[in-house]
Amino acid sequence: MDQRVLDLSKYWDFFDSLERKDKDLILSSGIYRNFNKGEILVDGERECMGLVLVLDGQIRAYTQSEDGKEITLFRLLGGDSCALSSSCMMKDITFTVNLVAEQKTKVFNVPSHIYEQLNNKYIAVKNFTMNIMNSRFSDCMQAFELFAFKNLTSRLASALIEHYALKQSNVIDITHDILARDMGTAREVVSRALKQFEDSNLIKLHRGKIEILDIKGLYRHQ
Repeated sequence: MDQRVLDLSKYWDFFDSLERKDKDLILSSGIYRNFNKGEILVDGERECMGLVLVLDGQIRAYTQSEDGKEITLFRLLGGDSCALSSSCMMKDITFTVNLVAEQKTKVFNVPSHIYEQLNNKYIAVKNFTMNIMNSRFSDCMQAFELFAFKNLTSRLASALIEHYALKQSNVIDITHDILARDMGTAREVVSRALKQFEDSNLIKLHRGKIEILDIKGLYRHQ
C-alpha cells in the first residue's frame, strides 16, 4: 500500500474537511513504517511519533514500573489510530505509554509537528484528537481498575477472554509469560492460576497454547 491508494477518509472522519493542500501535506509527509514482532514503536524515551494509524498487524500499549514490571493497557488492530504517542505535543499530558508490535505490523505515521499544525488549524482535527485520546485513556483507566480492584482470578479470566476474542479461536497461541505481562504479575502466579482453571475444566493447557473449554465459565469468573 502506498500514499496514492491510501484512503484516509475511511479511518479519519476529519480528513474530508481538510483543504486540499493539507490533505496533500499529510500524504506527502506521512511515513509508512514496518515493524517486526517484538519491535518497539514508542518506549517513552524516543521522540514522539505523532498520529499513528495501524494498517495491518497488532500493537500492544503498555506502561512500565520503575522495577521493570509491565501492565498491558490496550491493543491496536488494523484500522485503529492512536494519538497518545503524540503526547509530547500536548503540554498537559505526562502519562507515558509504550507501544510494541505483537506481530508483523505496518503503520502510517503523521509526524508530530505536522499533526500539531493541523490540530491547531482545524476544529475537526482537534475534536478527533480529543475523542481518540479520551477513548484510549478510558482503556488505560479500565486496565488500572482491573489491576487495582480485581483479584487474580478475575484478571486472568479477563486476559484469556481478550485473547480469545483477538484470535477468534478456542485455541490460543500464548505463553504464561505473555499473560503475566498483561496482568502485571509474576509468571509463577499465572501458572498456578491457570492450573486451577484447568482443574475446573475451564481450559486445557498445552505447550505454548491454551485451549478454551468453557468461555461462559470464564465470563462468570470476571
